[in-house]
This record gives sequence, C-alpha cells and structure tokens, in this order.
Amino acid sequence: MMIKYILSISLLLFSHFSFANGRWYEVEVILFEHPNNENVNEDFSLELSPIKTSKALDLLSPNLQMMGQNTCLNKRASSSLLNKALKTYQSPSCAADVDYLSLMTTTPLKIDADEQEGMEIPYLITPEQLEFQSTIQRLKREGMRPILHTGWRQPGLTEQKAKSYRLYGGKNFSEQYDYFGNLKQVKSPFAHISDNTSGLNYFLGQIKSNKPTLTKLPNSSYDEYPDKTWQLDGLFKVFLRGRYLNIKAKFNLRQEDLTTDKLKNFHFEQFRRVISNEIHYFDHPKIGILVQIRRYMH
Repeated sequence: MMIKYILSISLLLFSHFSFANGRWYEVEVILFEHPNNENVNEDFSLELSPIKTSKALDLLSPNLQMMGQNTCLNKRASSSLLNKALKTYQSPSCAADVDYLSLMTTTPLKIDADEQEGMEIPYLITPEQLEFQSTIQRLKREGMRPILHTGWRQPGLTEQKAKSYRLYGGKNFSEQYDYFGNLKQVKSPFAHISDNTSGLNYFLGQIKSNKPTLTKLPNSSYDEYPDKTWQLDGLFKVFLRGRYLNIKAKFNLRQEDLTTDKLKNFHFEQFRRVISNEIHYFDHPKIGILVQIRRYMH
C-alpha cells in the first residue's frame, strides 16, 4: 500500500515539477524549541491557529513509515533468534500497512533517506549529507531543544508553482488530543504501550491491521488539516521572485498545560527574502529556525 502511495505521489510531482527552470537548490533546516523563559511577557493563546496541510508536499511521512517498519523488523528479528533457541519461533508480523507513525510517541531528530542523484522530483537528503552537524550540539549546549534536522533538494520555482513542504516532529499528542488541541474522550487501544527504541515507540508484540482510534470533528473540511497532533507542525516554502530566493514559514508549537484540558499553542509565521549559501535565523519567543539554501547541480 505504501509503495502505491509513493508511486502515485511521484507521478503527481513529476507532472508538477516538470516546469522547473533548471535551477535546483538544497535546503537544510533545523527546527528547535526555546526553553521556557519567564521573562517573555507575550501572551500565547490556547486556541490553535489551524494550518491546512492537505496540499503540501510531505517528504517526511513515507520515510518515517519506513523507519518504523525497519525498527519493527529489526526488533522482531532479534527476538526470533531467541525464540529459535527456545524452539518457539514465530514469523515476523511487521506488516507494511501498519500505521507506524501513530505508534511513535516522538519522532527522531533526523530522518533516514536513501541517497539519490539526478531526480526529477524533490527528495530528502540523507543524514550524512546534512552540514549542520556541529550546530545541533551547540544548540543543545545553549539549552535549546532541537526537534527536527532535515534537508531536501528541490527545483527553483516561482511562488505560484512552488509547493509548500510540510515539516513536523517532536512529541505525538494524538492519543490524548485532537489536532485542535481538545482533550479526546476516546483513548487509543495502544495507550498502555511504551516501548522506547531510539526515540521510536511501537507496540510490536501484537501488531496486525488495527490502528489507533482517531477522534475526528464533524467538520467536512477537517481532512484539510493533519490527522495527528504533533508537538511542532507546519509549512515551509522556498520560492523565487525574479533572481531572489524567498521563504515563507508557518508553524504551530504545542505544549501541555496542566491547568486546563487543552493544549497550549504558540504560533509562528514569517516571510523573508534570503541569499543562497548564507545561514539564516528565524526567531520567535518559543520557536527557532536555522536554514541554509545552497545551489545544487545534478
């Protein structure tokens, strides 16, 4: 099922990006959270500023899904060796149609991706191809909390033709809260499971085709919004206006509030013209973004 999904997305993207002007860029991004600052006087609302992501390009989910299945297979393979020794061998049950994203309590900082060259459509670069490796350690030393460090290659397009990229990560609040931050009444059947391996948490013992229960609002436009409630979720768009690169970024950062049954929300929205190869910093009382856009020749 995932293979069909990826193929259909690839065909759609090929038709869309076939109009690129030949210029390609490599975009590297670090999204991080500032520590709680008592000196910040800004009043952030509990009400969410919804961000529609249904038309955005999501390069993360297929790769996170693959990471989830690989982790499951690796763990099952390890346990199978023990089962063989005990003559109680059982075949692995890490099916491809399991929603491994729903089983993650938090996302990894870096997303695995296959190394690619000469593609006609945008693609993630591998963790080894990221250049901000030392920056992550410096941010941690300064008390920041990195949530996502990723990068991708994309063609240079005008604002009308360029796609927004959906970026998300951090804690998964989906079991307790819906996308709008409201406390759910129905709990996931996996709520009692906690199995932490490299930041990925899965219920591996009885995985079949069942999926966690998701509470949806009776709003017909709900499908325009994400179906999971991540700590950080939003859109990042790189496009050309004439010879100049521009960035539009829009994110929501969630935080549990012990005084209420609703997630607290910190909204970030900025637009900026940038220069290639320079490192740019987008600041906010709670959210920070470091980005560099590099010219790339296939």
